Amino acid sequence: MPPLSARFASMQDFYRFHFLSDGYPGRAEPDGTVFAHPIYGTYVLADYAGQLERQRTAELESALRTVAHAAVDRMEDHRGALAFWYDADPVRSARLYERHYSGLTQGYYAVELYRAGTLLGDTALLDAAERTFASLLVPVQEGGVYFENARGSTICEVPQHPNSWILNGWMSSLASVRRYAELSGSAQAQETFAASALSMADLLPLFDDPALRTSLYGLTGFTYLRLVFDTVPTGLEDLVLVVPGEADVQVAATGVSRWQTFVLDGDMAGTTPTSRTVRLNAVLSIATVGGGNALEATVVADRPVRVVLEGMKGEYDPRSSAPVRSQWVRLDDATTEAARHRVRLAIGDEIARAAAYPTNFVKEIDGLNVNIYHGVHIRRLREIGAATGIQEMLDWADTWADYVDQWPSMSIYEGLAMRDFRTGRVTPLSEWQG
Repeated sequence: MPPLSARFASMQDFYRFHFLSDGYPGRAEPDGTVFAHPIYGTYVLADYAGQLERQRTAELESALRTVAHAAVDRMEDHRGALAFWYDADPVRSARLYERHYSGLTQGYYAVELYRAGTLLGDTALLDAAERTFASLLVPVQEGGVYFENARGSTICEVPQHPNSWILNGWMSSLASVRRYAELSGSAQAQETFAASALSMADLLPLFDDPALRTSLYGLTGFTYLRLVFDTVPTGLEDLVLVVPGEADVQVAATGVSRWQTFVLDGDMAGTTPTSRTVRLNAVLSIATVGGGNALEATVVADRPVRVVLEGMKGEYDPRSSAPVRSQWVRLDDATTEAARHRVRLAIGDEIARAAAYPTNFVKEIDGLNVNIYHGVHIRRLREIGAATGIQEMLDWADTWADYVDQWPSMSIYEGLAMRDFRTGRVTPLSEWQG
């Protein structure tokens, strides 16, 4: 295969590209295996297409065609669309707790396959690009990535329940949909871009954290809850997390990831509590419709039982990807009035807001803890806002850019760095020039 451009060559230690026998670019792992990461094909397609646009050679044409068809061959039909699936891998990433495809990756493929098909005059690739774009419109209820409710519509980077509203993934997906509309002339792509951009603009206030002067990564977060009974009930049935505006989340008996809602090991034997305390891991949302998160269950007992709901509330630490210094706080209580009594316990907005975590500085680059995503939010808002004429997006971009100018004087951000949304350079906040 022809060499990649200087940009990728300089980052080979990070990407570790290794071409598989069919020409698909995988990632060489430390144990000697090669992982066919679904998104890697988009990087190489973009690189080879860019080289081919600058200098047309038979070698680059062959390489672009090989990688494009290798990627398509690895995709699967889903509801008439094409999707490159991610296997469940909660060890690699906690959000990857079940098999899925990604709106971000699919958007990139729709653009790059169409671009390759145009450069090569390959109608099969143009058809594959159209079917890849179609995957973005498959509803999450049908195993897709398109989520819509009273809050609006979004293309999910990772489909989750409740919907995560991951902002940078949504922005990147929309940017790809817009680019696909420009390349292909698709009216459906343009309509999807415009409608989802309006939804994003309406939701932006929820992504704002004025106290910390930053933006949120998404609108969900995990925390621990516990039900404390004054006496052990004989049964606790149909335990659900209620997120108004979405389908109820059935609380699973076990889980493999903090991004699932489940009972902690040992606290239940089937539907019977093993003690007076039942602990849960719960994924809460601040994007509810007409009410806050709640926990519902049917308590079975031969006498009245009082139950108190408590939750773990933590604090923000810029060097952590989840709340720290968490403490139990009382949320709600109820007393059963019959042998089988349905209780609804309010979780409250305060603890959900604490769980929905702001952008952090966990990523290390050149020995510095760097905030990557806040800058992406600003840059993408300006891009999408300019394309749509939605003034709210441009206003929020300015507000969040002003936040960065305040970071050097805030003690919580001392010693940290920012990826400049204007230049892409990593800059210590002590050297930041607004």
